[in-house]
Amino acid sequence: MRSDRVPLPTASSSMRIAAGVTVIKVTGAVDLANAKDFNTQLMWQVRAGERTVVLDLSEMTFLGLAGLDALIGAQAAACFTGRRVLMVAGTLCVNRVLEVTGLSSALNPYPTLAAALADVGKPKLELVR
Repeated sequence: MRSDRVPLPTASSSMRIAAGVTVIKVTGAVDLANAKDFNTQLMWQVRAGERTVVLDLSEMTFLGLAGLDALIGAQAAACFTGRRVLMVAGTLCVNRVLEVTGLSSALNPYPTLAAALADVGKPKLELVR
């Protein structure tokens, strides 16, 4: 198992837990002051990292709309590149933002890291138009 630090603007760590899977644990706040750096590092991880990135947001204290925009961008980049981004919400501040904006169903957050990791091996469902 390899552990790498990813310099996100909040206290965070990145750990490759299995072939093709990286978990990024983000703690603290993502707001207008640090969302640009958060987005840059998150997009790098999604585009250049493993096929599946699990974002563990369960210890975040604040998620502003600029941070939410970064999460939406990560999902879009993952879809475009054939990768997956799974999000663990698990806190009121993250769940509330997703609920109020109506993005909970689109981003489909998991309640725990264990639930997200259990879903890693399952095939991804795609919308066919």
